[in-house]
Amino acid sequence: MGLSTPKSAILSAIIFNALIIIALIPLALKGVKYRPVGAASILRRNLLVYGIGGIVIPFIGIKAVDILVSASASPKEILHVAPSASRLGHARSVHAADGTRLSTRGYRVAQVAFPHQANGSLIERDGKVIGSELIAQSFAGDKYFHPRRSAAGQNGYDAGGSSGSNLGPTSKALVDRVKGTRRSSRRRTARRSPSTS
Repeated sequence: MGLSTPKSAILSAIIFNALIIIALIPLALKGVKYRPVGAASILRRNLLVYGIGGIVIPFIGIKAVDILVSASASPKEILHVAPSASRLGHARSVHAADGTRLSTRGYRVAQVAFPHQANGSLIERDGKVIGSELIAQSFAGDKYFHPRRSAAGQNGYDAGGSSGSNLGPTSKALVDRVKGTRRSSRRRTARRSPSTS
């Protein structure tokens, strides 16, 4: 591409990417107009516009930015554009402090504006917490609606461990759990329905 220096090449690529992201925001917000055309013509058009355009335009854009950067700055100035380690350390510490400050402010606002929700939407009976409006609980019996299975904790529905199981289709633990759920569901169904024989 014949860019001025390796440093100006990196700087030009960063500037081009920042500019192209800003340029694509209106397209993302507006969307594209629906046209009743076949899949083959849509594929052809998208490959031409986004495929070839996405390969060619960055080269032209980065070269143009490199020409502007090289013309407007001396090589010494380009070398000083990259932040030093101390600047990065300072930026990290400011970022951490801001994150802590914003989190604390958010917590305080939530405690004042929505105290019930901010504290977990807890359900109390006789002064004792018995559950939450937000986390499903295990119910057994024909008269109850059975919610989605929970993988939280050892026996499910554990509010202290409310996260995904991350078990995939090849997981033996998941297969065994699904088989157990299927068996118990069939038993409940068999008890409810009268015999057809």
